Amino acid sequence: MRPFKAAMFCFMLMIGCDDNDNQNNRTKFEGVLFTDQSGSPLGYMGDRDRSDWQHDGVIKMEVLELLDFDSHVDITKTSLSEVKVRAFPNPCAYVAMVYFSLTEDAFVKLIVVNEDMEVLFKKSFIGTEEVMIDVADRNKFPSNEIVRVYYSVSSHDNPNFYVGHGDIWICENDCDF
Repeated sequence: MRPFKAAMFCFMLMIGCDDNDNQNNRTKFEGVLFTDQSGSPLGYMGDRDRSDWQHDGVIKMEVLELLDFDSHVDITKTSLSEVKVRAFPNPCAYVAMVYFSLTEDAFVKLIVVNEDMEVLFKKSFIGTEEVMIDVADRNKFPSNEIVRVYYSVSSHDNPNFYVGHGDIWICENDCDF
């Protein structure tokens, strides 16, 4: 009977490890680029992520699937464009702004996700736009957490020609750093 109890004990320990395994499946966001109210860089928190707010070149299929939401936007008159992306202020307590500067009308999709890859915000549009992301809801955007913005820029004949990401640190009230 002892070997059976020992086997059951080991089995129960293995089942109990599932929560830790799920936490290991979380995506860890690090390397936040701090910016002031106008988007000027102030430095980094953590290891510098040189691709923050830049063109990543490729993006994971999992992220592309999250970006594949219905937008009800006609993209037939869109074209390739140069793209610049800025986010400010970072960190932020209430509102994060993500500014997309395009030289031509192109189609932009963006999502904001937490480390569990849960979509917290999404938006699509054509052309240059400043996107306001309300992060004041602490149930969705807990203080001292980092969220990630993924974006894709497409044209009629060139899907996802510019893809990237950037991290935003959510702080409580005044963001002292």
